[in-house]
Amino acid sequence: MALEPLTGADPAEVGGYRVRARLGAGGMGRVYLAFTPGGRPVALKVVRPEFGGDEDFRARFRQEIQAARRVHGLYTAQVLDAGPDADPPWLVTAYVAGPSLAQAVREYGPMPPQTVFQLMAGVAEALQAIHAAGVVHRDLKPSNVLLAPDGPRVIDFGIARAVEATTVTRTGMRVGSPQFMAPEQIAGRSIARPLMCSPSARWPPSPPWAGRRSVRATRPTVCQPRKGAWKLATAGQRRREQQRPADTPGSRACPLHVLG
Repeated sequence: MALEPLTGADPAEVGGYRVRARLGAGGMGRVYLAFTPGGRPVALKVVRPEFGGDEDFRARFRQEIQAARRVHGLYTAQVLDAGPDADPPWLVTAYVAGPSLAQAVREYGPMPPQTVFQLMAGVAEALQAIHAAGVVHRDLKPSNVLLAPDGPRVIDFGIARAVEATTVTRTGMRVGSPQFMAPEQIAGRSIARPLMCSPSARWPPSPPWAGRRSVRATRPTVCQPRKGAWKLATAGQRRREQQRPADTPGSRACPLHVLG
């Protein structure tokens, strides 16, 4: 993950964590590389001021943090600490020293099919742990999958729900990247299979949905997936369609079921 130097607008310390560099920015706010008092690196997410000033957002954010803290998967970046009542609110997760899937494909090109299947197995296991905690990842995309030396790490799970609920209320726009959003999410329904919208998009290296950059909640438009993406995403699933568990977050199929 590329580091950017801090500017005068960045904090030097948040919640007792020393801020050292920028890691990126998203719909929720800015992400920093920070260090604990003992010197351990962490990813510190600072919420944008417009969300921090919304009491409904803070209440949702507090609930989502409690749920995300119950996630303990080998392929997830664990939530370590949070300040939902701080000004602005912040969240600390484990730091993953590796590029995102989006960055890796952008710099090195498409991955071999077998590598993609191995990646999907790790992401599926991460989603299994996330769903078992009663959380649904509402922004699963290549930039939210980090590639550590020992496998992928899924990040930003659960918290996007608080941002989405606030944004839809204010603007009628849904949070997320339309190219990777599940059709149910665009239409405002519950999300059934977020796995299909991330690793599958990287072989071939193009988004599975030829959608728009922004999506109004009142007038969703969903296009057909690109050739190749759908075939890879659904490989092995048809064999187990009749045996699939009830479609609820806590009863997902294991990674082997996903891959067939």
